[in-house]
Amino acid sequence: DGEVRVPFSEFLPKAVAKAKKSKFARGSSVEVIAPDGTTSKVNLVDLTRAGQRLVDAREGLTQMIYRINGHSIPRDASQQVGLGQTLSFIDESEPGDLAFFDDQEGNIIHVGLLLENHYILHAHGRVRIDRIDQTGIYNFDTQQHSHKLRIIKKIL
Repeated sequence: DGEVRVPFSEFLPKAVAKAKKSKFARGSSVEVIAPDGTTSKVNLVDLTRAGQRLVDAREGLTQMIYRINGHSIPRDASQQVGLGQTLSFIDESEPGDLAFFDDQEGNIIHVGLLLENHYILHAHGRVRIDRIDQTGIYNFDTQQHSHKLRIIKKIL
């Protein structure tokens, strides 16, 4: 219950699909089959281990997701923001688009992968799935916005 078994190459798409079905993805796990045949259980809110270290939970999450799906993008959010087509409204976005967030000086400091129904997969202390609106990311734990939305980009 709450567990699926998938090949390594299908890990993130399956994990994200499973996460979207649960209210906050808490307690859900995926058993990942790595290319060498080894398996590891991975909690969807802590995607930092899958037989090997996949991603530093503070940066590189979106790069890893795109890489697993066959696309190369830079690691840093400040470089990723230069890619793709700018979307005018959050309602124009689709799962897989990237949302970028800035600090008070206007510097891009955070990025997340948009999911369906105004959810976002991002790394903030740990890998999380939170709500996103025109203001930014709404953190379920703190019951407030944690990041200010600057721009949404369609990369593919």
